[in-house]
Amino acid sequence: MGERKALEYEISPDMKFLLPAFALLLSGIVYVAMTPATAHEFAASDIKIDHPWARPTVTTRQPAAVFFHLENTGERDDTLVGVEIDAGIAEGAELHTTINDEGTFRMRPLSNGIALPAGAQVAVQPGGHHAMLFGLAEPLAEGRRFAVTLVFEQAGRVEVEVVVEQPTEDAPKPEMDHSEHGS
Repeated sequence: MGERKALEYEISPDMKFLLPAFALLLSGIVYVAMTPATAHEFAASDIKIDHPWARPTVTTRQPAAVFFHLENTGERDDTLVGVEIDAGIAEGAELHTTINDEGTFRMRPLSNGIALPAGAQVAVQPGGHHAMLFGLAEPLAEGRRFAVTLVFEQAGRVEVEVVVEQPTEDAPKPEMDHSEHGS
């Protein structure tokens, strides 16, 4: 075996200014390649759907709610008119809102859907609008993922993946009256 020769090269003075930019670009590529995919966003047409989630449930008798954030980046209004769920997950799904009835929070179906004006953002969150799931096939365990289809008047049908997780500390946690849902 012969003697190894060191690799030598010279960078011209007018190329030295590119080294910091190249190093930054390379470090960004390495960071992205090593970072697990955590994005939980979906889109259809001009509608963006961010982080669909549901709370864990203890029994199948209680309904479950799905929450997410909507953004309409387009120039025309749209409306979330429905939600669909596979029968293997739940018997049915509806869009609901929460109302404060003299200190008791109650859920009511949204017959006209959830309006999403052009350029607007709408939070579908605890204590407000949500997608209600009825007749769960099994309790929703933390960490589970399942599909829900959101139906928009303009953007059409969008299948999203819902993650079952505990709410964050800043999420509203009103006591809900589920009596009209059979639980």
